[in-house]
Amino acid sequence: LNYARHTSRFLTLWIMLLPVTMVGDLGWLALPVTAFVTWAFFAIQEIGLVIEEPFSVNYLPLNVFCRSIFEDTETELALLGGDGGGDNATAYDGVHHPYNNSSTAAMPPFLSVY
Repeated sequence: LNYARHTSRFLTLWIMLLPVTMVGDLGWLALPVTAFVTWAFFAIQEIGLVIEEPFSVNYLPLNVFCRSIFEDTETELALLGGDGGGDNATAYDGVHHPYNNSSTAAMPPFLSVY
């Protein structure tokens, strides 16, 4: 994220020089205008950083999504005729499905996000 650091430093320098350029025209009104512009630009920068990583652990409950997909797949496999375990599981054209279809089945480790 070197470009994010560069953007932050450039924005900070620009914001620090902004009141110097506006004080001649606005006088003391340059302070609240600078405060508003600072808030707006740093908010836009923070939104951009958040949008960069939409699947961050802090923002989306991916473990819940994975669990739901896993349980729905188990249900579909059971409806298609696979018993969810054993050597005779034939759901999805004979592909062996090693997990049982009970609701208490442990989720495979590769589906766990945390």
